[in-house]
Amino acid sequence: MKEKLYYVEEGKENNEAIIFIHSNLLSNWVWNRQKSQLKDYHCIYLDLIDHGKTQVNMVFSIENCKKLIKNLIINDLKYKKVHLVGIAIGGTIILDLLYEYPNIIETAVISGVNIKNFADNKYNIDDIEDKVNKKSVDKLKMLDEIKNIDNIIINQEDKRTEELLSSVKECKINILDKKPSNFIISGFLAEYGIGKEYFNQLKETIKIDNFIKVSEEYLKYRLPNEINNFPHLLILYGTKEYPKVVKSAELIQNQFPKSKIFSIYRAIHLWNIINYDWFNETIIEFIVNKNIKDKDYIKENKDLH
Repeated sequence: MKEKLYYVEEGKENNEAIIFIHSNLLSNWVWNRQKSQLKDYHCIYLDLIDHGKTQVNMVFSIENCKKLIKNLIINDLKYKKVHLVGIAIGGTIILDLLYEYPNIIETAVISGVNIKNFADNKYNIDDIEDKVNKKSVDKLKMLDEIKNIDNIIINQEDKRTEELLSSVKECKINILDKKPSNFIISGFLAEYGIGKEYFNQLKETIKIDNFIKVSEEYLKYRLPNEINNFPHLLILYGTKEYPKVVKSAELIQNQFPKSKIFSIYRAIHLWNIINYDWFNETIIEFIVNKNIKDKDYIKENKDLH
């Protein structure tokens, strides 16, 4: 039997589907404010590998999650238009899907994604040739120098990532493993910016043993260093999120030049729960129109173009 992700679905009779992919360490309950609100769509609220109720003979990785979501689209949603919505690592998985399987996806909405990339170190070959011709510099020599610079930058970034992962592991061993579970859950409530009414759901969901693996996948992920012309990608971030999320939006758009970036006023990580009316309105407008307009709570960030 093929491995499958667990999911809850609504509106199966509809001919367009929306797949919702949750944030790090959580599960499909984070979409409770979306459930029963999007009646014109076949909505799929899934649990990633090692999250929620998904039990498969596979380790958690962005690659494995991507493969199972692709299988879900092809086998379970055949002949339907498919739209993807994801937060944090859910959004990262969507980006990976857009690189490998863009033809099976109609639109994609990502929010609060934090990635590192080396796209901003990429050089345009036409620009290099212009400079070479003007300065009579040997092109192959210049290309070799540029490649060496890129390799140095990549190695430095990889070293910093390993150092950060080492710190995360020490934090788990020396702090998290020694703290009572209620203390840890309270910390996640604060990190996600949601109220105490979600305490029990978080407590049932958060698996500290997954913390290192999920963090490692998230920190080590790099977008392919090539332009992706997928036409209908919406990149969102809250104005109260970490600055690195804003920087990440810029990096993503470098790779997806046809995408659009919008900021959500005073929103934080799980704004789909806190500002659910805004969230629901935004994704439906984008799915229907392949675009959205500025409103009091949402503004296009043209400075990142």
